[in-house]
Amino acid sequence: MSTVQSQQKSQSKSQSHISRKYQECTPWFMPFPQQVFDRQSIEVEPSKKDGESGIFRNASWGFYDMNSSITRKNLPQVFASGYQHPKSLLHSQFKSGFKKSYYSYPTSDSDPVLHPEDAESGSKPCLGHRLLVSLNPLSYAPEYVWMSYEDVDRRRRELGSALVWFFKRLESDGTKMGRDDVVIVGDVKDELGLEIDTVCIWANGSVEWQLVDLACQAYNKVITALYDSSNNNTVEYVLNHAESSIIFLSIDRLPVILQLFPKLKYLQGIVLLHSDKELALFEAYGRTMKLAKSWAKSLGIDIWGFEEFGRIGKRHLSEPIDVSSDAVYSLCYTSGTTGYPQKAAILTHGQAALTASSGGIGMVDTITSILFSALPMAHAYQRVMNTTAFNQGGAVGFAQPNPLLFLEDMKLLKPTVLAAVPRLLNRIYQGVMASFVDGGIKGEEYLELKTALFHYAVKSKMDAHRSTGTVDHLIWDRVIFNKIKPLLGGNVSTIVCGSAAISADVLDFIKIAFNCQVYSGKV
Repeated sequence: MSTVQSQQKSQSKSQSHISRKYQECTPWFMPFPQQVFDRQSIEVEPSKKDGESGIFRNASWGFYDMNSSITRKNLPQVFASGYQHPKSLLHSQFKSGFKKSYYSYPTSDSDPVLHPEDAESGSKPCLGHRLLVSLNPLSYAPEYVWMSYEDVDRRRRELGSALVWFFKRLESDGTKMGRDDVVIVGDVKDELGLEIDTVCIWANGSVEWQLVDLACQAYNKVITALYDSSNNNTVEYVLNHAESSIIFLSIDRLPVILQLFPKLKYLQGIVLLHSDKELALFEAYGRTMKLAKSWAKSLGIDIWGFEEFGRIGKRHLSEPIDVSSDAVYSLCYTSGTTGYPQKAAILTHGQAALTASSGGIGMVDTITSILFSALPMAHAYQRVMNTTAFNQGGAVGFAQPNPLLFLEDMKLLKPTVLAAVPRLLNRIYQGVMASFVDGGIKGEEYLELKTALFHYAVKSKMDAHRSTGTVDHLIWDRVIFNKIKPLLGGNVSTIVCGSAAISADVLDFIKIAFNCQVYSGKV
């Protein structure tokens, strides 16, 4: 028996043991929430060693894992599961939402309305953003505009088909293996044994970013991404190591890529991650597609606008690919503990789909949820959160690149779910506290009395929360906290926080101040 087979057999036995142990420790008649409340993790046996604790795993594992019939096996299934009810594909996480998209979009003035006749129309909003109105001064539209599930499905097919066309062209003209005049040390083929079609993205999170991600999921292209802060050495290393043949980027990063091009062995195509309307705005400031294409042509590389590239796919339309759960979804580059060079962590479709599928355990599966996507999409955390929203048929609204517009975006979007990191929640906590303690309401009458009342209300709700778990209070919500909730749009019911440790006091304050649940765990 091979080492891999031995590991798989051991893992299967471990999962069966956990499932039995879970069933033994919970009465069959106890409702699901009560079953897991006090048994949220179970020790994997045998894992305990002298001087070390055992290894613990989520208590739901064993009846909700890769062998479960309710688990999506790849990302296309996440989008598809609600649309066609397959129980086996990440591409299907997206289809999951497609099937469920038969609610009208909830507004601040009305409740969502069910339209059964639209059950398979995909008419519910899926991706939203604020349109860029002007570059000087920089301004965005005062409302979110939405792309429906149906439109997203069409656009991802066109983009995916364009990628299929692009990589076939590289194979036919013999350029996929890279340029002989560029010598590099190590890549994913040499170091990891992977032969993959890799797509890179270097831009802030946006509707276009998400469409490329969904297209790669559906057409078995591996995605990798660069952070906004990536320097030239990192950009060169990641593009060469990942063997990225094409990069989607924002126009401000184009000069960097063209300057680095003589050092990039595999890069053959560039797509500007902007709509035709945005590119027209850039034209007025000298950033013209004609100039960009002329520069790129002189170097021997192709360049397209985002919608222009999609139209290529429309002319060469092909069907999505049935992706296995073991297929590579993304290469996530991290400095780890040793710094440069960065390491490529491999994320498979099955891993990402299972995380997105199980992310809803313990939460209300609502198709009227709106997720605010404000964290870097280069991090798998935000991408998996977005995919979880698709799995539930929810909508995803994107923040603007300017962090100063964060609260403005929140107030306009009125999201129900927020993916956060400790630094963001600490800033919100400090802002709320400062408005009541450090003079944010200075000049008002009875300032000292109001400050004392605020502290008393916080203590009262905090004590109640820590003893009963409640985040609501009949009196203090009306007197104090209903004035704080609009800071995040007024509708936030769930906040997920990860990536680093955070103070328990800050978490509890966010819960009672915004009447929401906060799920925290280092990612």
